[in-house]
Order: sequence, then structure tokens, then C-alpha cells
Amino acid sequence: LYNKVESFKLLPANIDLVRFKYASSLFDSEQYSKAVNIFSKIDHSNLSKNEINDYYFRFGYSYMSLGQFKHSLALFENLIELPNNKFTNPSIYYTGYIHYLNKEFDSAISFFSKLINDPRFSLSSRYYILESNFMLQNYSYVTQNGEVLYDILTNELKTRTARVLSEAFFAQNNTQKARLYFEKYSMV
Repeated sequence: LYNKVESFKLLPANIDLVRFKYASSLFDSEQYSKAVNIFSKIDHSNLSKNEINDYYFRFGYSYMSLGQFKHSLALFENLIELPNNKFTNPSIYYTGYIHYLNKEFDSAISFFSKLINDPRFSLSSRYYILESNFMLQNYSYVTQNGEVLYDILTNELKTRTARVLSEAFFAQNNTQKARLYFEKYSMV
């Protein structure tokens, strides 16, 4: 059906809207490679303000899902620069996450720190701030903030926090606490 629509003589704005709806449908069904292909054909200036926000987020997330972080970051950063909207904080989160994956821990901390008060992202952001500080060998930050975080986390992040705490306490020669968190980590 999409290919038939492409063959009609439509105004550019209309064809971009059709492409946007189709790419969004592909995105919703997690067909990110196909979604990227269609999103890349859209002249987003033909979209409404809300559609542009949606376009940047879906296009950026699709690229991120394909491991194409450079393209993803550019789209998320465009969205972050727009007036605050429903995709601003998710874009900040994924930008921080990409920096984390790229081992750019200072940048990751900067982005995750902006989300501490957003209940959707607070706990995972606090975890990634903790682990980023650990990777930067800021063990005092980890030991001062990690125990409180450990108590409120669940599942995998709790286990990972126990490992990070164990190693940070060990690096600070606090073998008693290192052993305690190593045992908690090992219980899984």
C-alpha cells in the first residue's frame, strides 16, 4: 500500500505526512531499520510542531536501536534544543545512555543529573551516575551514595550496584563492607 501511495501525485507535505505515519507504524512494530529508511526520506519542515517532536524522537530511537549512535545523538540533541515537550526528558535519558555506552562518563553524568527529579528516570539515572563515577574511579562518591541507592533499587540494577559497591569499598581498603556487598552480589 505504501508503494502505491508513493506513486500518486501528492503535494510534498502530504507525501511527507504519509511517510511519517508509515515510518511511525514501522517504529511501533520495532522494525527500526525499515523505519530509518522511511524517516530519512521525510522533509520534516512539512510536519506539524508535535509531529516534528515525534519524528526526531522516533528517528533517533530507531538509529539508537540499530547501534548508530552518532545519528541518534544528533536527532536527540535537536529535540533537546526545542522548547520543552513530552520527548525532552526521554531524549536527555537516551543521550546520557549513549554517552555511557561510549564510555564518555562525564557527559553521561551531566545528562543523567538532569533527570533526578523525573520519577520515570530517577532511579535508573541515579544508578548510571553511580556506575559512571565508579568507572571514573571516584570511589568516595560511590561509597557515599551507593548504599542508599542499593536499598531502593530492585532486580538487576540492585545486583549491579552491589558489585560496584563491593569493588569501591575494596578500593578504599574497607574490606568488611566490600565483603558484605560482594556476598549480596553473589547471592543472585
